[in-house]
Amino acid sequence: MPIETTDSATGAEKGPASEAHSSEEQAPTHKSRRAWAWQFFTGLVGFLVVVVALTKTLREPLELAGAYMVQELGVVGLCSSVLFVDAIPTPLSFVPLMLLAAQGGMPLSLVYWTCAAASICAGMVGYFIGRVIGMPEWLDRFITRRHPGGKDWLKRYGAVGVVIVGILPLPFAIGTWTAGAMKVPAHQVALACLIRIPKTAIYFGLIVSGLQIGGAL
Repeated sequence: MPIETTDSATGAEKGPASEAHSSEEQAPTHKSRRAWAWQFFTGLVGFLVVVVALTKTLREPLELAGAYMVQELGVVGLCSSVLFVDAIPTPLSFVPLMLLAAQGGMPLSLVYWTCAAASICAGMVGYFIGRVIGMPEWLDRFITRRHPGGKDWLKRYGAVGVVIVGILPLPFAIGTWTAGAMKVPAHQVALACLIRIPKTAIYFGLIVSGLQIGGAL
């Protein structure tokens, strides 16, 4: 016979069904983990296809645009651009900047480490902005409209949510601003931001591979 428990705050009885529902809310479901993995995988495949197609069809314009960016902006400009893109919640990504910098002749190791370091710093900038000003209404609406349910699991998982956002093809600042607004400990967010090192490496590896494949076709 199932044993019913009582909520001490409300006096309401809780049966096995409500307890099971509560446990489901506390941890990611297997279905959600599979959905995240599928979103990440399809994003990588789609990105590689795009890089190959761009290299095959628009190689000369890419080289000209990349050379212009490297000449005019250099490492400082690349770093500043990545900081802006990853610190402010926008639909933009710094990945196209890596593509242009690599195609424009900047040393590959310099492109990678500049972007990875700048993205980590941008994550902490976004975190402290969120900690100081909280969650602006426009950002709350943006997250709710573009990523339904995202705010709930960010609140539920804290710094782990920042890691998830850092892996998936989502604006990184959504996770860091929310973590700051929720007053997640800074050292936890700093560790979570390190996910940008392997994430940047994966995308940069796809860029280099796509340039080579597209150039060989």
